[in-house]
Amino acid sequence: MSAPNTAGARPEALDSGLPLDLMLDLPVEITVELGRRKMTIGEFLDLGPGAVLELRKLVGDPLDIRVNQRLIARGEAVAVGEMYGIRITEVVQRRPSGPVATAGTAAVSVQGVETR
Repeated sequence: MSAPNTAGARPEALDSGLPLDLMLDLPVEITVELGRRKMTIGEFLDLGPGAVLELRKLVGDPLDIRVNQRLIARGEAVAVGEMYGIRITEVVQRRPSGPVATAGTAAVSVQGVETR
C-alpha cells in the first residue's frame, strides 16, 4: 500500500499529537549548497581578488537545500528578477520507504550560499 500524496497539504497534527499550527511561525535557516572543496590553509590564504575556487560539483548537478543543516530537498538555480532563487526538483523524505522525488516549480529566494 502506498502513502497518499500530501504535497502542499498541511496536516492538522504531527505524529506526536502536537498541533502543527504552534510551529508554523518558528524561524528556520535555509541554505543552498553550491559545492564543496577541500584545501589546505596555505592554499586558502593564497586566494585573492579575482581567484576562482573550483568546486566539486558539475554545472547542472542538483543543488542541496538544507533546513537547519538537514538535507530536505534538491533543486536547480534560477533567476528571480535581480535575485537568485532555487526551483525545487526533488523532496527528500526520511521515511522507511526511502527518498521520494516530486517535481516542483516554486522558486525560493536564497539569502546565503554555503561553499564548504
